[in-house]
Amino acid sequence: MSLPDRLSSRLDQRQIAEFSARIGNVGVRATTDMTTGGLLGTGAMVAGVLLSTALLVGLAIREARRLPIE
Repeated sequence: MSLPDRLSSRLDQRQIAEFSARIGNVGVRATTDMTTGGLLGTGAMVAGVLLSTALLVGLAIREARRLPIE
């Protein structure tokens, strides 16, 4: 099996996550599944959001220090 075929077969594997919680009479259950490729894509999107948020917070702090409220 060639490298692209092996990589493709690994990206097509499904990952399954399940979560359940109960507090008193109230309960919640969630199940999701996605391919490894989808998981990598989701991770890249989350990383992008976190990096852009850090940039915005940094700029806001710098601006607040430059223009203090009196």
